Amino acid sequence: MRKERSFLSYRLLINNSTFLLLSTLFLFFSSSQVIASIGFANTTGGDGGTVYTVTTLEDADPAPNGSLRKAVEASGKRKIIFAVSGWIDLVKTLSISNPEITINGNTAPNKGIGLRTKVNFPNNTPLVKVNTNDVIIQYIRLRPGTRGYSVDVDNYSSPGFHETDAILVCGGCDGSKAENIWLDHIDASAGNDGNVEIWGGALGVNNVTVSNSYIFQSPRYSTHSNVWVWNGYHWVSTFSHSMGSLVGYGAYNISFINNVFAHNGDRLPLFQDSWNIELINNLIYNTINSTMKLSIAGQVAGDPSGEWKVNMIGNRILNNGLNTNQSTGNTPRYILFSQSSSFNIFLKNNISQHRPNNSLPDSDAYYPGSSGTLVGSAHNFNIPESETVVLDTDEKVISLLNSTGVTLPETDILHDQIRQDIINALAGNPTGTVIDNITDSDYPNLDLTSVAPTLTSAATSISTSGIYKPTVKLTQTTTGQTFVETGQENLEAKVAEFSGSATAGAKIKIIITNTDGIRIPGITTTNDNGTWSWKPPYILSAGEYTATFTAQDKKGNTGTTTLDFTVDEKGESKVTQVTQEETEKIIEEETIVVRVKNFFEIIIESVKVIPFR
Repeated sequence: MRKERSFLSYRLLINNSTFLLLSTLFLFFSSSQVIASIGFANTTGGDGGTVYTVTTLEDADPAPNGSLRKAVEASGKRKIIFAVSGWIDLVKTLSISNPEITINGNTAPNKGIGLRTKVNFPNNTPLVKVNTNDVIIQYIRLRPGTRGYSVDVDNYSSPGFHETDAILVCGGCDGSKAENIWLDHIDASAGNDGNVEIWGGALGVNNVTVSNSYIFQSPRYSTHSNVWVWNGYHWVSTFSHSMGSLVGYGAYNISFINNVFAHNGDRLPLFQDSWNIELINNLIYNTINSTMKLSIAGQVAGDPSGEWKVNMIGNRILNNGLNTNQSTGNTPRYILFSQSSSFNIFLKNNISQHRPNNSLPDSDAYYPGSSGTLVGSAHNFNIPESETVVLDTDEKVISLLNSTGVTLPETDILHDQIRQDIINALAGNPTGTVIDNITDSDYPNLDLTSVAPTLTSAATSISTSGIYKPTVKLTQTTTGQTFVETGQENLEAKVAEFSGSATAGAKIKIIITNTDGIRIPGITTTNDNGTWSWKPPYILSAGEYTATFTAQDKKGNTGTTTLDFTVDEKGESKVTQVTQEETEKIIEEETIVVRVKNFFEIIIESVKVIPFR
C-alpha cells in the first residue's frame, strides 16, 4: 500500500508532438461529429426548420399521418424526430426528394428506429434513396433483407430475384442533382445489391460524407441475379455478391471517415469513375476479395482537372481472410488496390497485413499490382494529416467501435455482435462470417415493452487478485529485523470471468462501466442448458465497476440484471522474519511509474523505497 512509500507526483510538461497527439485523440474520441462536419458534406440539413414528430411505425402509399414517409414527403426545411421505436416496414422505397431535411433517429425511445422492406417490397429498388440536396440522416438502421423473396432453384421462370441497396444516393434518378449529403451514425446492412451506394447518375453527385457508421453483412448468396445461373436443370449459386459500398459514375468530393466495414465480400468501398476522395480512419474487418479499390471504367468524362486525387490516411485492415476465396489472390492483405494509372494517391499511416506498423514504408500497404501514382504530400481537402488517428493499437480500435454506428438511443444486439467479433479478433480469436442470406429472425427487437425472460442466477465475478512481485528486494538480512514487502501491481493477474443463466439460445449482452465512464462491451450466447460464461478481452484495471447483463431470447423478449464489483490488482502485504546473523545493507531502489489518464493527463510517480539499515 502507499503508506509504505514516499511519493512525488507531478505533471509532465508535454512537448509539441505529444500535445498534437493528445489533441488529435480528443478530436477523434470525444467529438467525432466535428470531423464529419468538415468532410465534403458541408450542410446543416433541415436544422432550424419545421419539426415533424413520427408517431407511428405504419407505412403505406399514400403515406399515413404521423408516419416517417409523410414527414419525408413534406416540403420546406424540416427536422424529423421520433416518439416511437421499432422497425418500420417500408412498402416501397423511401425517396428523399425534397431538400433541406434532417432525420434524427437518436430522438426515438428504447433502442431506436430501423427501416426494412415489407414482404414483397418492389424488386430492384433501394430501401432508401436520396436524390436532392442538403440531407442529414443520423442514428438510423437500414437493413432491407429479402423478406418475401427466395430463389426457387427448380423453377426456371420464377427464380425470385430481389436486388436492393440499403441506401442509394443518386444524381438524376428523379431529375435532381444530389449534393451536400451527410450519412452519420447509421447501421447499414443486409443490402442484396450493396449496403451504401453513391452513384453520380445523369446529373451527378458531390459533397457527400459517410461517417461514424457500421457497414456490414451484405449477404453472399441471397437473391441477386448475378449470383444465380440456370444449368439446364435448376438454379445454382456461382458468384458471391456481398458488397459493402460502391461509389461511381461521376461522383466526386466524397468522404468516408471513422467507419467500420465488417463481414462484406468486396467494395470497401469501390470508387469507379470518381475523384476527390477522402478515406480517413476506417476499419475493415473480414473481407473476401479486396478492400478499398479505385478504377476508371470510362462511363463519364471524368475529373475535369485530370488529377483524380485521393487521400487515404489512418485506415486499417484487421483479420481479413476468415472467408477468403484463395483464387482471388492477395488483395485482401493490402489496404488499397488501384486499377488505373490516372489516380494520384496519398497514403499515410495505413495498417494492413503487409504493413503491420508505422516503422515500414507507407507504400507497403499498397497492392503491388496496382497502377496508380503515389504522391508525397496530402491533397488539400478537408482533414489535414495532422488531425487523423493511426488505428495501430487495440485501445484506438475499441474506441472507434464504441463511438460509431447507431449508438443512440442504444445499440442493438446485432450491432453488439459485430463489435464483439472485432474485439475477439484483437484478442487473437476472430469470430463472425460473411453471411449467405437474411431471415426474419435476423432483425433485433427494438421495442422493449415485451415480457422479459428470467435470469435464474445473477452473474458472478472471479477475484482478480493475483501473484505479486515484492517491491523491496533483499540481498542479505540483519539479525532480528522484520521487513514488510509491499505488493506492487500484479504481473500475473487473472482475467475476470462472469457467468449466469437465461433461456437456452438467448443472446447475453454485457456492458461493463467504471467510475471514469470507460465502457467495455461483450456478447455471448447461452448453451442448450441455459448457462453462459464470458471473459473480458483484457485484464481490468483496479477500480469500482458495474456490469449490466441483458438477455434477449429468440422472440426478442429481454431481461436485465446488474452486478457491482471491485478489481484490486495489488497483492497482499507479506511479513518476512529475518534470522540471519550478519548482512550487508539493503540496496536502495527507486522506481518510476508513468501513467496516462484519460489520454490527456500524464502523471509521473517517483516511488522511493527506504530500506532498513
